[in-house]
Amino acid sequence: MSGWIRQLRLERAREQLADPARSDVPVHLVAVRAGFEHHPVFTRAFRSAYGMSPRDYRRRALLQETGTDRQTTVDSASTRRRPLPGG
Repeated sequence: MSGWIRQLRLERAREQLADPARSDVPVHLVAVRAGFEHHPVFTRAFRSAYGMSPRDYRRRALLQETGTDRQTTVDSASTRRRPLPGG
């Protein structure tokens, strides 16, 4: 029963972390709102369940939401057109 409750809490936190409307809510507050009293316990449980830290999960989820990823940003920055010298 406690495992099921923990899974529900983690799922609630995961949904909040991926929500762009809540991107300004600190991770430790997301943990508290999901029912975790201690941030380190939440972080370990989240990493165990989803394979990455809550902060990294949020970053990836929000980047996917905007359709941007780090590689695309780097590629587009390096291929910008520059004016020809003297032109």
